[in-house]
Amino acid sequence: MQGAWWLLTFALAFVLVLAWRWAKGSREHGYLAVSEYWVYAKGASMPRIERIMESMVKSNPLSKPHRPAITTREGVLFSDLRLRMTSARRQANPHAFRPDLFEPDAVPSGEILALLARSDTFMRLRYLSESRLADTRHLQFMPHLAAAVCRLVDGTIVYDPVSQAFYTPEAFDKLLGMQEGAERPEVHLRTLKKEGPDGVWYESRGLRKLGCKELRSDFQDTDSDVIVDHLLWEVCLRLFQEPGSLGPFEIEAFGGRFVADIERQRGETNLLRLGRVRDPR
Repeated sequence: MQGAWWLLTFALAFVLVLAWRWAKGSREHGYLAVSEYWVYAKGASMPRIERIMESMVKSNPLSKPHRPAITTREGVLFSDLRLRMTSARRQANPHAFRPDLFEPDAVPSGEILALLARSDTFMRLRYLSESRLADTRHLQFMPHLAAAVCRLVDGTIVYDPVSQAFYTPEAFDKLLGMQEGAERPEVHLRTLKKEGPDGVWYESRGLRKLGCKELRSDFQDTDSDVIVDHLLWEVCLRLFQEPGSLGPFEIEAFGGRFVADIERQRGETNLLRLGRVRDPR
């Protein structure tokens, strides 16, 4: 009997070690991809998954003839363990109804503030991966998930906490309804200007959806604002094609050639160093 218990204990320990090594190996240290949307509504609760699936796939008004918005490629994410859908009431989470108070770069318009004030529920839709993503299908799936939930609960606002952008339901549908699809960078990315005692710089918002840290330019003169913003956007577009790249990236713009390098930093952002390529003549 003791021999049987010893064998069972050994086998269980072996399985646990294998499971631990598999889980550890499937994650990449320092890697985190997050795509998230908050859908605000009044007097609503999270719809059943069957209704959401029907609204996203079969009855999606944003699908085009012969080009459905959600295909089998994206649909497999319905059963992905990295997908989380929860809902909460204002009474339990009052801070969530004013995200601009704890995210200074989330700047709501007066219309958005009025809609937030009328909302008493929000649905949090989140896809988080600590293992490197093989493709960007989640960039098509997640915004359409948010749009479907918004339709089903008669939502008031869609908020993207990764890019820190607010949308009315009509504006969000218009953004997703374009022919190019929702995986395009314009749906997920934006750049913004920052100012401080040491000067002006630009930052990205939305690269976390690709598993990349956000980018921050080095300090710039105020007369180079347009150039720096353009170069930062161009680097973000390159990262959409090759998320793990650090550069250098050569970019032609404004009648000149520029080089951009990504310098790894601690914290939430990486530094984008920019320089002009001088003509050797």
